[in-house]
Amino acid sequence: MLSMLGSVGASASMDDSFRSFIDTLNPQELRAYQDIISDRLAYISNQAIRSKVYELIRKKLHDGRLDLYNNEIGKAGAVALADALKTNTSISRLNLQHNRIGEELRKRFRKIVNEKCIPFFF
Repeated sequence: MLSMLGSVGASASMDDSFRSFIDTLNPQELRAYQDIISDRLAYISNQAIRSKVYELIRKKLHDGRLDLYNNEIGKAGAVALADALKTNTSISRLNLQHNRIGEELRKRFRKIVNEKCIPFFF
């Protein structure tokens, strides 16, 4: 459904002014600005992922139940979702079955949902 949650997708989210800036650089300048460009692309990507996660929560949250079964959520989307869960008070049940979040993030989710006493499914 929202496969972009797990992928970087930075070029699709990149703002026009930053894209114009990159287009003006020659190869030597690109190498010199590589770290800055990488950081900015990561920031743009993270903002886009967070936005998609919040949109997904709004669409999928019904009566306190957040059913994200088989939504192709990857690592980046799972990190953003975990961060959102820390402050969310309206989720009373969470289903993350059949997503690609990995064992490390499963542990992170378990800790968060256990602290908030939210029933969950992985």
